[in-house]
Amino acid sequence: MWISLLLILSGFVFGLEIGKVEVRERDVMIYVKDAERITLEVFDPPKVSRASPNLDPKGLHRIFRYTYAVPCYGLAYYKDETENVFALVKIGDDAWSVETELMPKRNGFYLLPLRICPCFSDVELKEIDFWNKPLEVACADNSLIWINYTHKEALKELGFEGNLIFKVRIKDEKGDRKTLEIRIPNP
Repeated sequence: MWISLLLILSGFVFGLEIGKVEVRERDVMIYVKDAERITLEVFDPPKVSRASPNLDPKGLHRIFRYTYAVPCYGLAYYKDETENVFALVKIGDDAWSVETELMPKRNGFYLLPLRICPCFSDVELKEIDFWNKPLEVACADNSLIWINYTHKEALKELGFEGNLIFKVRIKDEKGDRKTLEIRIPNP
């Protein structure tokens, strides 16, 4: 009995931990601890009316019926206040995931950088992971490398009005998951 109780308690102590979510002008930083690899899913992704060439250089919004705003993560390289931010996406266990040890660390947490990218589909989606999407869904990753990216500019180019709210679930390689809400202001 004591061993099973200890195992349950240790799962709470050593499981995936999410610290603060820092929404900045050019990115969102999620503080992550106790995970080697993570993926991120968004539930009920917001539909948007269009995608401009800065976000959708191949014009995928003209081909697909629905355009969604989703958090894109990994392969992002841009300046943080104190250091460069770089997240590397790798394949493992039949899923693409971010290797946390390659991201900068602050106060014992790794920093997962996010931006807003469009994804396109002919069917309505209830959830989507930017890297682990169904074959019939296409996502544009241009905002990850767009040098003049800001949330305000991305939302304008997506035709989105009002604040953008993402309900996301972060999962680690052990199956631990945390759900959180990310609110991006759009005055």
